[in-house]
Amino acid sequence: AAPKAEVTGEEIYLSNEKLSSLSEIRNKVIKWLSERGWLKNYSNRDTGWNDISVSKSSVRSIAAHGAQRGKVQVVAALPDIIQNGIYLESTKIGAASELKRHIFAAKVDIAGEPHAVGFVVQEDAQVRKYYDHEMTEIENLGPPSVSAERKQTRAGRDSVANIVRKHLGVNPDMTQRSG
Repeated sequence: AAPKAEVTGEEIYLSNEKLSSLSEIRNKVIKWLSERGWLKNYSNRDTGWNDISVSKSSVRSIAAHGAQRGKVQVVAALPDIIQNGIYLESTKIGAASELKRHIFAAKVDIAGEPHAVGFVVQEDAQVRKYYDHEMTEIENLGPPSVSAERKQTRAGRDSVANIVRKHLGVNPDMTQRSG
């Protein structure tokens, strides 16, 4: 089994702290990562890649795709998630494009609650960049439920949530992101 990352959920901002705008959240996350020297390249054990970049652009992508509290909490585990993430599959974006999205899965405990995290590394001719993640509490392991199958059909077969569901056999409702 892959190691799991653990965070308290209070690393980047406290649970009673109110952030009023997307730009305020984004700036707080960038500052937090910068202060730790975490805006840099990381290695992934499963693929052997040693050039997965976490940058200010990564934070903008994460925030642009929804900055709920749970999603922001997971940023505190990015080094572990990237290092221990399990490669699932890749897709090419556009027929003539060199742009690819690589899907990975990792486990994270937030304040003791287990979560599955599906994350995307986007690759072009110059860089592999941490792009975004989705997460959910792990509710069940095993074959997808009928309910999960219906959600998969509705959500589209190429969503990060559905790729994680397909490869890991988890039955979470990944549309119910913590936060």
